[in-house]
Amino acid sequence: KNNIFTFLSALVPKNIDRNNFVIGLRKKGVFLTRIWKDPIILNPEVQKEYDINPEEFPETLQAAKRIVNFPLQNFYSKKEIEKLIERIKTAIRR
Repeated sequence: KNNIFTFLSALVPKNIDRNNFVIGLRKKGVFLTRIWKDPIILNPEVQKEYDINPEEFPETLQAAKRIVNFPLQNFYSKKEIEKLIERIKTAIRR
């Protein structure tokens, strides 16, 4: 009833493999529950309807490969948030 579930989207640094980042954090108890889906410009129907060439959107394609979504809860304590931040920093340093 009093739970609000949302996500914080972020880009994994370019030098880090997103999938390994997600797996590493899951092993530490940080569950990135959704990885961004393919950008709409890769949908064949959209490409046809709007005459879209995905190669014209290289930044979109790169961002889609790097985006992750961190779960956010309205009941996280300060200690839990600090632990989450430290685990993310550790995963990035590897």
